[in-house]
Amino acid sequence: YRKLADHAAADLFYILPPVFVTEICKDYDKGKVCQVLFDAAWLKRYDSADKSRWQHQLKGKGRFFVLMGALPPDEMQD
Repeated sequence: YRKLADHAAADLFYILPPVFVTEICKDYDKGKVCQVLFDAAWLKRYDSADKSRWQHQLKGKGRFFVLMGALPPDEMQD
């Protein structure tokens, strides 16, 4: 799923977990991939009072990984 952004913000891309693992993580450790993408300000983390996790819940649609923008943040500015 894609959520179009307002004026200054980047579009959000909601990626199904199996697709995230097979297409983005490939043979790498999912936790490490998530941390690298988060450190690059590309992956959005779900933080709540009781826990922190990588997947976000969309009501009635399931869980997703959320990427902010189609390109890594550094490349979007060029």
